[in-house]
Amino acid sequence: MSSSDGLRVPWSVELGQERLRRFFISADAFVCYEARPPIPISLPAEDIVERLLHAAPILECNDAYAGAVGTASPGELLGKTLAEILPWAHDRARKVLRDMAASNWVVTGRKTTLTSSDGRVTHGRLYAYGEIEDGVLRRLWGSWQDVTAEFEATEAARIAQAQLTAAFQHAPVGMAIISIRENRYIQVNDALCEFLEMSAEELLAVDDPVAFSYSVTHPDDVPLEVERFDALLAGRAQKIDFEKRFILRNGKRRTGRLSGSLTRLPDGTPDMAFLQVVDLTERKEVEAKYEREQALRRMAFENGPLGVSVYDVVLGRWVELNERFAEFVGRSREELLNEPSAEEFLRGIIHPEDLAREAELIKQQFGGELSSYASEKRYIIPGVGIRWGRVHSSLIQEFGHKPRYIVTHVVDTTDAVRAAEQHQRRAEQFALAEELVDFGTWTVNTETFETTFNPGAIRLYGLDPESNPVPLSTLTSSIHPEDLDECLANLEKAFKGEDIVHSTFRYTRPGHDTRWLYVKMRTTFDADGRPLRAVGATVDITTFKRQEAEHQRLTRKLRKRQHMETLGTLAGGVAHDFNGVLASIQGSVELLGMRVPLDDVAMRQLSRVMTAVRRGSDLADQLLTFARQKEGVPRAIDLNAHVRETLSLLARVIPAGIGISKSLGVGLPPVEFDPGQLNQVLMNLLINARDAMPKGGRLTVETRTAASGHVELLVTDTGVGMSQEVQARIFEPFFTTKGPERGTGLGLSTVYAIVEQAQGELLVQSAPGEGSTFTVRLPASAWTKLSALGTEEEEEGPPLVLLLEDDADLRDLLCDALGTDGVSVRAFATPDDLLAATAEESRHPALLITDVVLPGQNGVELSRALRDRYPALRTIFISGYTRSALVDGWKLDPDAPFIRKPFGVRDLLRAIREVQPTLSAR
Repeated sequence: MSSSDGLRVPWSVELGQERLRRFFISADAFVCYEARPPIPISLPAEDIVERLLHAAPILECNDAYAGAVGTASPGELLGKTLAEILPWAHDRARKVLRDMAASNWVVTGRKTTLTSSDGRVTHGRLYAYGEIEDGVLRRLWGSWQDVTAEFEATEAARIAQAQLTAAFQHAPVGMAIISIRENRYIQVNDALCEFLEMSAEELLAVDDPVAFSYSVTHPDDVPLEVERFDALLAGRAQKIDFEKRFILRNGKRRTGRLSGSLTRLPDGTPDMAFLQVVDLTERKEVEAKYEREQALRRMAFENGPLGVSVYDVVLGRWVELNERFAEFVGRSREELLNEPSAEEFLRGIIHPEDLAREAELIKQQFGGELSSYASEKRYIIPGVGIRWGRVHSSLIQEFGHKPRYIVTHVVDTTDAVRAAEQHQRRAEQFALAEELVDFGTWTVNTETFETTFNPGAIRLYGLDPESNPVPLSTLTSSIHPEDLDECLANLEKAFKGEDIVHSTFRYTRPGHDTRWLYVKMRTTFDADGRPLRAVGATVDITTFKRQEAEHQRLTRKLRKRQHMETLGTLAGGVAHDFNGVLASIQGSVELLGMRVPLDDVAMRQLSRVMTAVRRGSDLADQLLTFARQKEGVPRAIDLNAHVRETLSLLARVIPAGIGISKSLGVGLPPVEFDPGQLNQVLMNLLINARDAMPKGGRLTVETRTAASGHVELLVTDTGVGMSQEVQARIFEPFFTTKGPERGTGLGLSTVYAIVEQAQGELLVQSAPGEGSTFTVRLPASAWTKLSALGTEEEEEGPPLVLLLEDDADLRDLLCDALGTDGVSVRAFATPDDLLAATAEESRHPALLITDVVLPGQNGVELSRALRDRYPALRTIFISGYTRSALVDGWKLDPDAPFIRKPFGVRDLLRAIREVQPTLSAR
């Protein structure tokens, strides 16, 4: 029995231990393991393997083996088991031992690897022999030849072959190897299969590759291919390289570059052909497309609407331009191409006012800031005049980023510029008209009733510009109900063909006030008489309507004033004459009392006469006041103080059945008025209110700040009220509805005269059975107006607290509780009143106390609005609702300061101390 390398193994004959030992010692590496105790071979193979691994120490080994397992000398290995020597290779050792057991403990020339303790791998050819005697395995001999170098060389060759195969197979170009002698494909790669759209099996099965190549070649290219292959086979050419067109079996067309070479046998006979096919299809398509595009560009260059020129920066002249460019600048193409300096030529025709801007753009272009730019400028063309051109200029650079060419495109925009200027003028005129007249235009589609608006109409109707057009119903829903029927009727008239239809109506814009609009519209029809669209214009005539109403009001007021002045003149004359009569009577009575002794009865009679004289004198004073012949002495006074004083004086004469309430504005500015006349006005209004409620009722006195620097005093009763006819005469002297025994008819006329003399206004609002409200509107004191001009930095005074509560009694109570010398309180019944007042307030409020649920804007929204204006403002919320209900329904901050009604004054003061300690410290 021989080994694979031709050596004769020792166990092919009768063996002796010494001979066996000499054989193994002669190998590159050898080792002998001794089983202690010997292992019966009748045991299962796995048990024998484990005993050899763990219970068979080394009896003998050489230096080569010691070096292979990573040990310095054989002496270090003697007595150690295989498990101890190679602890990291147990699994591999077990496999080798199992294979030996399966082959009757004889292994010849087995290839194996051995890994040393330092990780070094040795490849070898293994020989092993199990020494068996009397049915037991006593020793295990092993040796191998080191074939690491041979293995590495073989592996390197294999890798190189694999790389060549991979390079061939995965090359980006089609490749094939053809056996000339066998006339068949030996090998083809994926790229060739993909190019021909055939599988490798199909190509390898082709009987005649040359005939197949001709079959997939364009007929016009077959002669060329035959000529080139004949030259290659005959030896006239060492290789071939040419382009040809392919027509594949499925009819597709492709273009490729075919390259080839031959190998020959020693006798010169062709052996193998190596072919390559480079796919040129896409490149050819691109080239064809490029050629087409170039032709189109040339056509566009010559015949397009743009003037095009190419300026050579180095030569300083044009090297190419089209007829359109030459026509634009007023010269022929030949003249421009022969122009020695294009720059000088252009400088001579560009408008002087545009030269500086053009020079700056060119400077930026050559400086690298702009690669291209667009501009619009004027040219002065001889014999033509000014032309406008829109120019686009691009700089082309050569190697080294040096400027070489400037390509210019120009389009004549003269007509467009002039049209745009005319359109701009018209648009400005139209916009000015829209602004001055406040009008807009619109169009209604008569089929869908969608309406399209211009910007002016969108503004007039308060629409969202993004929702244009909108349904006509969106507009009709905002027309005043009293005007809607007439508007719809007019629209119907327009749709039926009435020439021009007019409408005037009230319109409430979303989120805005009601406006008066005037509409003029007309409908256009098609040839069959069907309506196409309704076109209209809308003008806002609110100002005109208000001026008209104001004119009517002033006319009525003027007539009333003239009427009252006439009555005043009459009353003044009567009063003067009456005073003379009274003076005569008074003097006569006094003389009579001085000169004639009178008894008690006569003295009482004279006393009655004097009383009548004084009453007559008071009556004459009232007449003089009405006639404005009795001047008051105005001064800045506190309206609230006079209201309180007058109410306390009249409390005794007001019947118990009449309830009295007051709502006095906090922080009310003073008014310029004569104190005595103000008391007279208050008393007359309060007495009239009392007399209007013979069966009882409620009398309310209110003061508040009004717009435009005025203060208002309101006296309201729930009495019998007045008709419009009575209201028209109540300010006339001697007119009364009380009867002769209860009044003179001079009370309201006197009030009217006093208020008018003080530059104020007296208004009345009443209806039968609904009570009456008299409003006295007075100008605020000049001192207040002057103080309002101060800056915020100049303001001084106590901290300002804003109170908003719609319940009048609670509002008065809170004012009394907060009204100390250290805090200024301003109280309001509605959010609108508070916002209007604070808009004119120079001081920044420190604290807001507000109810949450209010008419109009709620307290939470109001607080946010005020915080935007006064960032340092703190707020205390009050309400009869629970906090959770307010958080859910009114978006109250769960952590906001809150007091639930009813609450005590101490609760309020405690909350103020927590929110604004600076207020409680005063």
